[in-house]
Amino acid sequence: MAEIEAEEGAMGIYFFLITGSFYNALNPRTLALIREIAGLGHRIGLHFDVAAYFETKPSAANLQQQIESDRRILDSRVSAFTDVIAFHNPPEWVLGESFEGVVHTYEPAFFSKERFRSDSLGRWRQEAPFADGVSGICQVLVHPGLWGETDAEVSSRIRGAQREAVDRIDESMYSGSRLEWEGGTLEW
Repeated sequence: MAEIEAEEGAMGIYFFLITGSFYNALNPRTLALIREIAGLGHRIGLHFDVAAYFETKPSAANLQQQIESDRRILDSRVSAFTDVIAFHNPPEWVLGESFEGVVHTYEPAFFSKERFRSDSLGRWRQEAPFADGVSGICQVLVHPGLWGETDAEVSSRIRGAQREAVDRIDESMYSGSRLEWEGGTLEW
């Protein structure tokens, strides 16, 4: 998606979690992809998961402090970093609210139900973006890692990604391996 956007002259912000297990920005493979995306001219931002740190709505100071901590971690590993964050699975108290010292995709300057389209949970929540053409500015939240050739539930996509990860581990551990001992050599 980042390559297609760059070819079309569209630049976006790609947000990544540092607390997630599915696409963690601290994973070396994911970090390499992030750097490739940044190399195409896109910006990189923090995808902040409130639930990873807080069970209830935190104070503004605690929220800002944790966001800054996560930002520093991501910023230390990625160029093209932006101060804008995107909340992961945002609780209701985030939508349409501003927080001191935090610029985020759900604040009033960027977010309105009329101009927001999301494919969260593998489905468009409203009509697909640009179904009737492009008119003005629209925020489109997409999760291309959950897309596929056929329709599928998010849980199915995640299980597929798990199988692929296990296959990669198996391949790196067992493919092209060589074991030597006094009696000979075993290659697989």
